[in-house]
Amino acid sequence: MINGVSGYSQNYLEMLYKYHQAIGTNGLNSTATSALGSTGRVSAINGVARTSNAFNNYSSNLTLNATTKQFLSRYTSTYQNLASAAKTLRADNFQGVWNKTEGYSADEQLLTVQNHYNSKKSGAYDVNVRQLAQVQKNESLALESKAESTAASGVLELQVGARKVNLDINTEGKTNEQLLAEIAGKINGNRMGVQADIVKKDGKSVLTITGNQTGMQHEFAVKGQLAEELGLNKVTQAAQDSLVDVTDKATGKMETLMESDNVVTLDSYRTSLELKQTGKTEINFGVDKDELVSKVQDMVDIYNGAVKLLNDNYESGTGVGQQLRNLLLPPISEKSMDIVGLTYNKDGTLALDSDKLVKAYEENGEQVKQLLGGKYSIADGIGDKAATALKQSSHTLTNKGGVVAGGSNYNKEDIFDMEWIAKNGRMGAYRLKNYNYIGFLMDRLI
Repeated sequence: MINGVSGYSQNYLEMLYKYHQAIGTNGLNSTATSALGSTGRVSAINGVARTSNAFNNYSSNLTLNATTKQFLSRYTSTYQNLASAAKTLRADNFQGVWNKTEGYSADEQLLTVQNHYNSKKSGAYDVNVRQLAQVQKNESLALESKAESTAASGVLELQVGARKVNLDINTEGKTNEQLLAEIAGKINGNRMGVQADIVKKDGKSVLTITGNQTGMQHEFAVKGQLAEELGLNKVTQAAQDSLVDVTDKATGKMETLMESDNVVTLDSYRTSLELKQTGKTEINFGVDKDELVSKVQDMVDIYNGAVKLLNDNYESGTGVGQQLRNLLLPPISEKSMDIVGLTYNKDGTLALDSDKLVKAYEENGEQVKQLLGGKYSIADGIGDKAATALKQSSHTLTNKGGVVAGGSNYNKEDIFDMEWIAKNGRMGAYRLKNYNYIGFLMDRLI
C-alpha cells in the first residue's frame, strides 16, 4: 500500500527495485555478492533461509523518489475528496445536502422563516396571516392636567389573569395630573404584568395601562367606580392571539395556526414563522440554495483539480492516462448537465453557472435533485469514477517514469515474473520456493 493506493503485488515490486539497486552496471556490488556467496554460486542457499528474507537482503537502500511519493499522495487525496464531495450531493445520503430541508418566505416584509431543525415538509404553501398577536391597552379620559380632580376617592381594582389587587386612591386636593401619577405609581409598584404611563399633550394628561405580553391569556381588567369615572375600565385595544392559515398547494389541505405571540410554530417545532404584518404570501420548503451551490462548486473544483493532476502527470504511468480518459467522459448527457448549469471547458474541466442552477432549482427542484443526486446522476457518475480511480494499482500509475531514486527502470516481463511468484510462491515445497526466487535473480544477472 502506498499512500492508500492499492497495488496488486507492490511489496514484490519493491523487492525488484531493491534488487536493481544491488546490481551495478559492471556486475554485482557488495550487497549482491554477500548474498550469493564469494564464489558467485548459491551454496546451500544460505542467503535464502526463508523466501521472505531472500529479497529483504536488498531492502536497506529502497526509497521512492520525492516526486513519485508526492504524486501518489496527491492522487489518493484528490480522489478521496472527489468521492466525498460527490457523496454529499447524492439524494440517498441522509447527511447530504438534499436531506437538509429548510423553509423560505416569498415576502420577508410580511413574515420570515426560522429553521430550527431539518424540516419534514416539502414543496410550496400559501400563507394567510389573518391577525397579529397584540397586547391589551386601556386609556383614561384626557383630563386637564392642572385642573383639580373631580373624581371621588375610592378603590381601583386591577385584575391580571388570576391575580388581583385593590388600590386605595385618595383624590382630595389633587390635580388630574397628580391623581393619574399616583395611580400609575401604585400599579407599577405591584408588578402585575402591566405597565402604567402618563401621556401629556396639549395641556392634558392621559393614563395608559398596557399589558406586558401579547395574547388573550394576558388580558386584564380595571374595575370600580373610580375606574369608571376616569375611563380606565374601557379597553382601547384588545389582547389577541395571532391567526395564520397555511395551505399545502399540492394537496389543498389547510391548517389554522394560533399562538399567543407572533412566532407561529410549524412541523413539530422544526420551523417557525415570525409574523410582521397581516396579508398573504407563500413559503417554500427545500434545500438551502446557497448551500447547494456551494456543494456543487466544491465538487467542480475538486474534479478540475483531478483533471489537472492527471494531465500534468500523464507520462508518469499507463494508469494515469486510463484514469484521465475515464474522468473526462461525461457522467450523464451534457444536455442534462447544462440544465443544472454545468458545462465543459475546452481543457476538459467543468464550469458552474450558479445563477442557472438556482433558477433551475426554483422552477423544478425535483428535476435538479434527480439530475445532480439521483440514480445514474452527475454525483453518482463522478463518485463511481473516484471509486474506480482509487482501485487503480499503484505501479500502473508510475510505470513509465523513474520511480526509485537512483534505480533502474523495470519492464513488463519483470512485473509478470514477480506477480507469478506472488501468486504461486506460497504453494509447493519449501525448497522449490527458494528455487523460484533464486532462479528469478539469476535470470536478471544474465
